[in-house]
Amino acid sequence: MAKIISIFHIAIIIGNTIAIPMLMLYQPFYIWLPIVTYLCSPMIGGVYCPLNRMENHFRRLSGQEQFTDKMEDIIINKRI
Repeated sequence: MAKIISIFHIAIIIGNTIAIPMLMLYQPFYIWLPIVTYLCSPMIGGVYCPLNRMENHFRRLSGQEQFTDKMEDIIINKRI
């Protein structure tokens, strides 16, 4: 179950990475600024992602290593 949540989480990150430049290119400033701010706030503001909590819960139940909310866990440590 943790693997499925992890894949879903990565898909959301990739989707947001694609959506942000598309919004900036095709929408006026007053439309894309609040949306981009909302999408980037967990990365910049240190907000703990609920998907990480759920994934860590299932990892704890299965005896696997838990991850922090840091981007290096997602990118460098290749948590999938």
